Amino acid sequence: MKNSNTSHQSGFTLIEAVVSILILTIGLLAMASAISYAVMARSRSRNSTEAKLLIVSTLEHLESLRNTKHLTFGQIANVGGVNPDGKVVDFLGFSAAFLTVSNDPGPDGIYGTTDDLATALRPRIERKILIEPLPANAAIANVSLKKITVTIRYPAPNGGTQELAGIGYLNNDSRSNFIK
Repeated sequence: MKNSNTSHQSGFTLIEAVVSILILTIGLLAMASAISYAVMARSRSRNSTEAKLLIVSTLEHLESLRNTKHLTFGQIANVGGVNPDGKVVDFLGFSAAFLTVSNDPGPDGIYGTTDDLATALRPRIERKILIEPLPANAAIANVSLKKITVTIRYPAPNGGTQELAGIGYLNNDSRSNFIK
């Protein structure tokens, strides 16, 4: 008969349990940090993408106004007047100042002007449209171009604001966007 005074117990000691909880806590904190960063990056990406889409949409809107003859090439400016379909409409041109992006074009029927503040589509997103006529030169004397800079101001994830600008060129030929 074998007599043994030592007992064989299996399991974890208190130190092993504390070390494993510490390692698990560090892993969970790292995962929470990664999730927080992913949410912030998603928000930044969404806002940036929305700003890019608004820039392209604005540039296409101006081209469409010219192509449909709702506005003449000369009327697409930061100052001026519009007389679509023979109706006299007060129109001061496209705003060169930041305006809240709206889904109501106002009485003139044109987005990006001072009268379309009635309903804010995106309350913290603002748009500025700067239209600069480019002088003709000897090589392209018969072509008139306008440089259109659309700047979007949108909320940043840190609570501030960011700006994104896009540049397009509009010529006076509604049949083509290319200089011939």
